[in-house]
This record gives sequence, C-alpha cells and structure tokens, in this order.
Amino acid sequence: AFDTDCDEWLHNTDPAAEAALQARAYERLQWLESALSARPAGPFFLGERVSLADAALVGFLTRLHTNYAYFKQLDVREPSVGYPRLA
Repeated sequence: AFDTDCDEWLHNTDPAAEAALQARAYERLQWLESALSARPAGPFFLGERVSLADAALVGFLTRLHTNYAYFKQLDVREPSVGYPRLA
C-alpha cells in the first residue's frame, strides 16, 4: 500500500539496506504511474472530472512529494524522473 508514514525507504537508517529499499520504492511508484496511465485521458483519475479517487490521492501525493524531495532528494514531480502522471 501507499503510506508515507510507514515508507521503509523514507525511514531507513541502515546504509546497507538503502539500495534495496530505494528499488522497492521505485517499483511502487512505477506501479502507481502505470495504474494512473491506464485511466482515461485527462488530468484526473477518471479523466476530465474530479472524483473521490482524486481526493483520496491528493493528500498522499502531496506528502510523498514533500517527504521524498526533502529527505531523499527525489522530486517525483520533475518530468525527468519518469512519473509524469504523479506530477
């Protein structure tokens, strides 16, 4: 599941585990990007109209962006990172 409060990579303090936890986090981000890409065209989860799914995701994505940018120097909103639907 997606929860920045329990994100193992975000809370990791073991340098030996960093690469594996980062890879797992990137896999989860890619899964979410793929799920969002499979939806109808438009800026929202269900296409052109805002839905409850958007409301549920906005808080998570805001925390994810802020925490990863600050603690892991990963800006998921940066197009070159490879997650355009998360931006």
